[in-house]
Amino acid sequence: MIRLDKLLAHAGYGTRLEVTKLIKSNQVTINKKIATKGSIKVDLAQDIVAVNLQEVTYQKYTYLMLNKPAGHLCAKGNYQYPTVFSLIKEEIRDLFIVGRLDVDTTGLLFLTNDGTFSHNLISGKKNVEKEYLVLLKEEFDLKFIKDIETEISLKKESFKPAQIFVDQPNQVRLIIKEGKYHQVKK
Repeated sequence: MIRLDKLLAHAGYGTRLEVTKLIKSNQVTINKKIATKGSIKVDLAQDIVAVNLQEVTYQKYTYLMLNKPAGHLCAKGNYQYPTVFSLIKEEIRDLFIVGRLDVDTTGLLFLTNDGTFSHNLISGKKNVEKEYLVLLKEEFDLKFIKDIETEISLKKESFKPAQIFVDQPNQVRLIIKEGKYHQVKK
């Protein structure tokens, strides 16, 4: 069961205030009867909700995968760079980014409205592996492998052990199980 106003807001029919106006203007029906209040609870397994005779479809959770290009911020709002949300053609409300990639970094991002899913991916306690291909300006110094593969501390911050594979002298793959601020760059 879900409140009618919440259902319509999540389905993209506007803010709660805009949805309330839709309901008050008799544009919303439940099982072909005009809805009178946003607080009415509907059962999506049994009830048919429509706005202007168009059936409302509702998906509780949304999951998107996005190949983030360089030059886009992992943020919502107006910034000097475009955000990853500008890359999504259709308007999808209430999505947030699972983790972050810097503006100059490319790679896979997940966007969702499922907080549990997001937490399970980014929490360092869950030990989910994240793999990064790192291109270096100079050759990687092999003496750092041992430090990276054991717990390492840098400037009062500690990082869990990671795996590192040297693909080329100036290219490594780094696999981490947490995602602290600028961890890969550090």
